[in-house]
Amino acid sequence: MSHIRRIVLFSLLAMAVVGCGEGRAIVVVDILSFIQDQILGDTLPYVIPASSSGSADRPAVSALLFPNASNSIVDSAQLNVGVSILNYSGGPGAVSVITFFGSDSATVYTSPKMTDTVSGSVTGADTVLLGHGFRTIVSSDSTFFTSQKVWIGIRAAVTNSGSQMTGRLELGALQLRVFLKDKFFK
Repeated sequence: MSHIRRIVLFSLLAMAVVGCGEGRAIVVVDILSFIQDQILGDTLPYVIPASSSGSADRPAVSALLFPNASNSIVDSAQLNVGVSILNYSGGPGAVSVITFFGSDSATVYTSPKMTDTVSGSVTGADTVLLGHGFRTIVSSDSTFFTSQKVWIGIRAAVTNSGSQMTGRLELGALQLRVFLKDKFFK
């Protein structure tokens, strides 16, 4: 999604918030659109030696949230994840796709504010679809998602109990939905 499209989207969202009433807003951020603009796009390749474990991380990406929300209260935050595991060879093994959220790019993997995981098993040339609908990752009184920007990291963590595994993840959906209370324009 281009920079101009993002600005238009956030402007439309601001207008919608003004009309929400009762000082509540739902902010939906398509994180995948921020990731697709990056070098690896929506994929994350992995190569794991025989009978071992390992991981592959994609570079952290920032996503803009709602400006002027720093005084707001987060009722809850939900994450929607959809990913395909395309294992080209090797295994059998287990692949976990972990989504990390952090305050900056340097610590998103080492000191995340929160994480979400989906997992599946693969053997040989195999494709597995993983995901979940919107699932709550923050339940109440969090200030993390009231910042203007958050950093997101995606990790493929693989446990291989057979021959060398090669493959890649393809992200199909990655959306964040944040429920905010009051105080946007104060």
